[in-house]
Amino acid sequence: MEIKNLQNPFPDAPVYYRDVTDSTMEDSKKSATAGILHGTVFSTEFQEKGRGRIRGRRWHSGKGQNLMFTLVLRRDHLTHELHHLPLIAGAALLDAATRFTGEAFSLKWPNDLIFGGRKCAGILCEADSTYFYCGMGINCNQENFPPEIEYKTTSLREITRRNIDRDDFLVEILGSFKNLLDSGDLWISLVEKFLYLSGETIEVRDGWAGSEDIVRGINRGIGNDGQLLIEEESGIIREIYAGEIEI
Repeated sequence: MEIKNLQNPFPDAPVYYRDVTDSTMEDSKKSATAGILHGTVFSTEFQEKGRGRIRGRRWHSGKGQNLMFTLVLRRDHLTHELHHLPLIAGAALLDAATRFTGEAFSLKWPNDLIFGGRKCAGILCEADSTYFYCGMGINCNQENFPPEIEYKTTSLREITRRNIDRDDFLVEILGSFKNLLDSGDLWISLVEKFLYLSGETIEVRDGWAGSEDIVRGINRGIGNDGQLLIEEESGIIREIYAGEIEI
C-alpha cells in the first residue's frame, strides 16, 4: 500500500491507498491486527467486493471515478456511544458535501446521502473490541449506472456539473467527522435539520424485529439516542433503532 500526501485532520494518521482491492473495510481490519493510529484511512480506486449496509447488496462503482475509503477510529479515543457513530458519520458526510459543493443534500436515516430523492453515497459501519470502522462509498464523477439502479442513483458530478477533486473532498469529510466527534451532540441537530422525508408518511423495515416488520407512519425525526421516531396511525410513537426506510 502507498501513503497519500494528504493533510489528514486526525494527527499523524496516514491515508493509505491501493489502486485495486477487494474492499477497504477488509484492508483496514487486516492492518488493525498489528495496531494502527486513530483516524487512519484506507482508500482505493476500485473495490472488487464492495458491499452495502444491507446484507447481500453490492456497491456499484466505476474505476477511478468515485471515492471509496474506510476510516478507522480507536474506541479508547471516542467519547460517543458506539451506536451513535453511524449517524455521526452520516452527518459528517452531509456537512462536508454541502460545504464542498454548495448544494442542499438530505440524510435518509440512518446515513444515506440523498439529493433530489436519489442516493449518491452510502456508509457501512462495523466494530470490534478495539476499533470502529467506517466505510464510505461516494459517487463523485460517475455518470453512467447499471439500469436497475440508474433511476434512484446520482453523483456529485451530475449534481454540480463539474469534476470533483476526490482527494480534496476526502480531506473535507475527515475534517467534518473530526469536528463532530469533538462537538458533543451537534450531530443530532444536523441530522434533525436535514432528515429526508421528515414529517411525511413513510414505511420502514424494522431490522431488529425477527420478521423484519414493515412499520408505517409519520416520520417524526430522531430521538436523543439516534432512533427513528414513527407515529403510527394509532398515535403511538414507534422507536426504530435499526432498519431501513423503504423508497
